[in-house]
Amino acid sequence: MRLGERFSEGAQTVVGVVDRVVFVKEETGWTVLQVEVPSERRTLRASGVMPGLRVGDPVALTGKWSDSKKWGLELKVERYEIRVPQSKSGIRKYLSSGLVPGIGRAMAERLVDHFGPETLEVIDSNPERLLEVEGIGPKRAQSIRRALDKQRGLRDVMVFLQGHGVAAGRAARIYKAYGADTIRRVQQNPYRLADDVFGIGFLIADQIAETLGVEQRSPFRIQAGIVYELGKATEEGHLYLPEELLVSRAAARLQVERGLVLAQLPQLLRGEQVVAEDLSALAGSWPGRAEDIGRVYYKPAHYYQERALAEGLRRLQRTPPKGGSVSWARRRRWVEQRLGISLAEAQARAVACAVTKKVAVITGGPGTGKTTIIRGVLEVLEDMGLRVELAAPTGRAAKRMQEATGRVARTVHRLLEFMPAAGGFQRNGQRPLDADLVVIDEVSMLDVPLAAALVRALPDRARLVLVGDADQLPSVGPGAVLREIIQSDTVPCVRLTEVFRQAARSQIVVCAHQINEGRAIDPPSSSGEGELFVVTREEPSRALDMVELLVTDRIPRQYGLDPVEQVQVLTPTHKGVTGTVRLNTRLQGLLNPEGQGIASGDQVIKPGDKVMQVRNDYEKDVFNGDVGRVVTVDVEARSLKVSFDDRLVAYGHRDLNQLMLAYACTVHKAQGSEYPAVVMPLLGEHNMLLQRNLLYTAVTRAKRLLVLVVSRKALTRALRNDLVRRRYTCLARRLRGEL
Repeated sequence: MRLGERFSEGAQTVVGVVDRVVFVKEETGWTVLQVEVPSERRTLRASGVMPGLRVGDPVALTGKWSDSKKWGLELKVERYEIRVPQSKSGIRKYLSSGLVPGIGRAMAERLVDHFGPETLEVIDSNPERLLEVEGIGPKRAQSIRRALDKQRGLRDVMVFLQGHGVAAGRAARIYKAYGADTIRRVQQNPYRLADDVFGIGFLIADQIAETLGVEQRSPFRIQAGIVYELGKATEEGHLYLPEELLVSRAAARLQVERGLVLAQLPQLLRGEQVVAEDLSALAGSWPGRAEDIGRVYYKPAHYYQERALAEGLRRLQRTPPKGGSVSWARRRRWVEQRLGISLAEAQARAVACAVTKKVAVITGGPGTGKTTIIRGVLEVLEDMGLRVELAAPTGRAAKRMQEATGRVARTVHRLLEFMPAAGGFQRNGQRPLDADLVVIDEVSMLDVPLAAALVRALPDRARLVLVGDADQLPSVGPGAVLREIIQSDTVPCVRLTEVFRQAARSQIVVCAHQINEGRAIDPPSSSGEGELFVVTREEPSRALDMVELLVTDRIPRQYGLDPVEQVQVLTPTHKGVTGTVRLNTRLQGLLNPEGQGIASGDQVIKPGDKVMQVRNDYEKDVFNGDVGRVVTVDVEARSLKVSFDDRLVAYGHRDLNQLMLAYACTVHKAQGSEYPAVVMPLLGEHNMLLQRNLLYTAVTRAKRLLVLVVSRKALTRALRNDLVRRRYTCLARRLRGEL
């Protein structure tokens, strides 16, 4: 019977001695070993995060077995423990492993021959006795002692952390952050881990604290819980929380009395972990509830970013533009000749606003001519010799902007030269952009932190034109920049409402405007450039079957569209029968069933899969929302390569969480993108997300074909629900000078 067969399901612990270190990645601790297992009279292969292991180390490895054609039986280690070698042969191998510079096999032999099984104890307790061995002087004796102290320190830390429920990978990151001081610092305040160590948030720190016996009412715990709740609020799009709401949320999360939470707020203020703002003076003009008036709490970064954005926009409006004023009346006819069209009055007003004002907002739905306006603005100001920069929040949106204008467009991060290793944005107030005009498209996706960084980097002379659809979903990040700027009534704004004749031939464009007005979807009878179909399926399981049929059969057969490259499923949620997780698993099984893949979270990624980058990676030059195809997969090394627009990008095992299967994605993730065909389920299970702006955003992503698979009740509810979920932000009031 082969090793591991008896425990092929579930975890197994193997005790042995490290025979050979095949591979180790120092930055992460990822290690591949050959381990000698005396009880089995053979060696086995093991891989996992096991920092500090050397040849000769006695180890206990716990993990699950895998069997591959390339490597055979292998233990995927989830937890490990280094044990002190006891036998003379084990000590000899341990010392000659390279652990101590200058000790090779011969010196290890002399040490063990002289001290026997007590060799390690002598080094630890009586290092002066090392001088008894020929060839060891005071310096070498000290070097041996230091090396073993360091190794023992790592062993003690890993045993301590794993003994308190910390997985080996996280334990390695903690040790890398704190070194020999790990145990003291974790015992003193385990909640610091959430701030100091990547990948360890409040919830994991709280679990560690519980095993250490930290009291539920500990000030450290309550303060960390308050900061955590502000972070959760950020994920919901808020910049701050009112005191009443923050205290209630934190007390419920921590399961302590509200008074204990209130008592810790002054300490957090003194430590500058939060910033307070008093909104009492706004009581007469506040649209929210009475309990939202009073003291509110920000994370410091968001407070200063919101202030910087408001102050930056006011600064731009106060300063004269490069090139002076523009006479639009004399320029209009020339622009129309350059564009080869006659501008409608609304379009002409929009171009005039953008070229004559220092800061301007152009907003409107699909088919209202926003791209034409951008081109008109560029014609005028480039003719004046002004230096122009075009950008959008995502790579997909920037690419569409470049295709529409015929000019180079970049992501905002690229425009601002974001470099994580160098501390962030390299373009800022001290090193502003060399630009006289900056045009930003898809501004509804712009959050406050990014908008603040953009405005901070604009020189006083620059004009800023913000273009977007205020009726789409707000940004994933905190704030509601476009909506708040418009509501402030401090920045000139032109809202486009007329749908032009060519766009009006698209059933999709007509449908989008019907949705935006809350009217029942009534596609025109004549076929146009964009076709729309509404399929009724009341049960989620039947809707799932219909989505699969549409994507894999009907749309490819009737429209000749590639089901992977040209058809995109959009859904409101990750969970549920028609959430992204279930849809991606089912569609992958139908569209890409063959091949061996790599498990990452709740998905398996295989060659040929359609994947999406889910966060910005500036070293790889790929951005949140970029979609590519997996070209190669190395299952053993847990690495793969993805083609993004014919450019190959490599991903190691630590990068896999940047990718998700993308046969289906959420509507939020699709913002800024456009697809030949979109299939969207909209059902009762989507519950709180049945909102008009979400449906509107999804519909505007489709170019040639849109199929809605709906429950009639859910569709009606989405059309009627025009309440935009309130985001706690004060940008509009700061722009008006009320704060």
